[in-house]
Amino acid sequence: MSTIAYSPNDLLIDNRIYTWSPMASGDTGAPIGSTGSGDRTVQVQGTFGVGGTVVIEGSLDNVNWFTLRDPTGASLSFTSAGLKTVLENVVELRPRVTGGDGTTQITVIMAVRRSVNG
Repeated sequence: MSTIAYSPNDLLIDNRIYTWSPMASGDTGAPIGSTGSGDRTVQVQGTFGVGGTVVIEGSLDNVNWFTLRDPTGASLSFTSAGLKTVLENVVELRPRVTGGDGTTQITVIMAVRRSVNG
C-alpha cells in the first residue's frame, strides 16, 4: 500500500500525459491537479490479478475523495483494461487500486488537456 508517483509527459502543445506505474493491490496514485482542464481521459492496462479493480477518484479539497464517473454516468471503475473519459470537473484526480492479489501490476495513464499558457 504505497503512494505511487506519476511521471508527466507533454505529448502535444496542449496535452499532458500522466503515468502511474507500476501499481499493485492497495496502492494510491499521487494526485494531479487539473484546474483549468476540460478534457481528461484515462487508460488502464496491465495484470489485474484476482479481484483487481482500479477506481479513478476526484476531490475539491484534497481530503475527501470520491469515485468519478464517465459521461454515461457509470463509475470510473476498471476490472480489466480500458479507456474512459472523466465527466466531473474536480481540482485533484488520482487512481487507486482497490483489490487484487500478488500478481496485480497495473499502469494508469491519464491525458489532460491544458491551456497553451498552462
